[in-house]
Amino acid sequence: KNGISFIASSTFLDEDAPGKLVVKSNVCKSTDFEGELHTSGKFTGKIISEKLAPGLKVTASNESMPSKGSSLHVLESLYARNNLASSLTVTSNLGKDYKLDGSVVFGYEGIAVGGQGTYKDNVLIDYNGGAEYAGEDFTFTVKTTNKADKVTASYSHVLSPLTTVIGSFSYDFGKSSPGKEFSIGGSYKMDDVSSVTSVYTTKGQQAFLSALYEVKIQPTTQLSLSSIVDLHEALYPGSVSRTGPGVRFGIKLTLG
Repeated sequence: KNGISFIASSTFLDEDAPGKLVVKSNVCKSTDFEGELHTSGKFTGKIISEKLAPGLKVTASNESMPSKGSSLHVLESLYARNNLASSLTVTSNLGKDYKLDGSVVFGYEGIAVGGQGTYKDNVLIDYNGGAEYAGEDFTFTVKTTNKADKVTASYSHVLSPLTTVIGSFSYDFGKSSPGKEFSIGGSYKMDDVSSVTSVYTTKGQQAFLSALYEVKIQPTTQLSLSSIVDLHEALYPGSVSRTGPGVRFGIKLTLG
């Protein structure tokens, strides 16, 4: 009735009965509070507010463990409105160290451009960017990873309700030898319950051909059959680059 709830629980072990007390409150219409106190002394707390400004959500959380002398503080803000989305997270452990993660994405008429970075202990440890164009039946994406050392371009094209073509190309500037990866393939929907997908992939001097067949045996049961062929091993048996058998097979049954 007053917006506050208490939940107590315990687990009985051989010589111990660890438990916790959870307190939840939404007394203030714009802010939620949740606290959790364990008998071990561990405390976690979280405050969430979504009414400070339109499209803005702010979360402040804390996890304290007095027995270990640690206390982790996290402040996170998420903003999404119109064509702009951004996030900013500050993590600190008793002020001894801190990490700052931030990202921003701007989108308009099917085009999205964004970037993210991580700043820790006065050092920029990671930064990346990307762009995407999404049409009615075509998507093209370019993004970087690992301090923009690796660039990946990928696309997906729906040729028909039954056929989709996919492809990607990656180049890793951070490697001493050219780190090139290329893949192209597609999927075909055979009928209402089955489909087949095949992809050709190259990575350095290695080349692989993979295939996947999926069929719904029942509305909640799916059977998947897969195979992958190491083309380099097939052409050059026993080569020093061999990483395993030239042909591998797999089977998977999913229930529910």
